[in-house]
Amino acid sequence: YGIVEILDDGFLSELRQKWMESILRHPLLYLRHRLTVFRVMLAWPSFSKWSSYLTRKQGEPKGWIQVGSPGFKAANQIRTVSRNNPIFFAPWIWHLSGFCLFFAVLWNRSMMPDLRRISLSLIGSAMLYSGSFFILGNAPHYRYLWWSHLAICVALIIVLPDIMRILLIRMRVVRAQSVRETRNMES
Repeated sequence: YGIVEILDDGFLSELRQKWMESILRHPLLYLRHRLTVFRVMLAWPSFSKWSSYLTRKQGEPKGWIQVGSPGFKAANQIRTVSRNNPIFFAPWIWHLSGFCLFFAVLWNRSMMPDLRRISLSLIGSAMLYSGSFFILGNAPHYRYLWWSHLAICVALIIVLPDIMRILLIRMRVVRAQSVRETRNMES
């Protein structure tokens, strides 16, 4: 909190200029840095890392969660859930699911056009939003990906009935073919 008060506009302007000069002078190093940050962002998150920093004892700086408060309990619940169910908190899994879902929706021409557009928009939005962190992300925090996960989940809810309908139709066709082949073999 206090560091923002120390930084004046002149210092920030100079820092910004030096940062841009460094990027222009060493673009491959900058891309490698961005790739590392993005890779860490999509990896398995460690809530225990940041939730331990959120806690404070009496008299510690403002902005930290007081031990025993509702916020402290919520942070511990999130840490417990993420430790016991890491698959739900692995951004790369959600993005792989979104990628596959995007192509499944593109492939499925029988889906209602409005639902198809909404699904593609949600998935596209999620992927573009997350992908922008490769270029501009300030930190590899899991919280920055919540919109992407929500959008992919909503798209999945929209698409799932149609996917199930297609699978049931295909299963019936396969079953009918096997029944027909069995009858042909018997006669």
